[in-house]
Amino acid sequence: MMMMLMQEMMMLMMDNHMYGKQIVVQVQKQNYRYEKRRATNELLSVLKDPSIVIIADWLKVRGSLRSWTKLWCVLKPGILLLYKSHKAKVSNCCNL
Repeated sequence: MMMMLMQEMMMLMMDNHMYGKQIVVQVQKQNYRYEKRRATNELLSVLKDPSIVIIADWLKVRGSLRSWTKLWCVLKPGILLLYKSHKAKVSNCCNL
């Protein structure tokens, strides 16, 4: 895909010397959008895949001065997910 975009850019530059810089900017925008879409899809696939978990355990968090709350935490590559209970993660995991 990337090679095709580069070839397309070179052909357009040969045809239009005057508009070369504008074409380069357009191709750069297309490449940026493509990479952004690819990274988003990769992140979503990691979130939706239940088998990729680094660690999952209970964590006590201080809510106020004297109260503590237990939260179920799941650490995945690049993200920490917090749930109120261990069962809650099954029902509403990755509702994006």
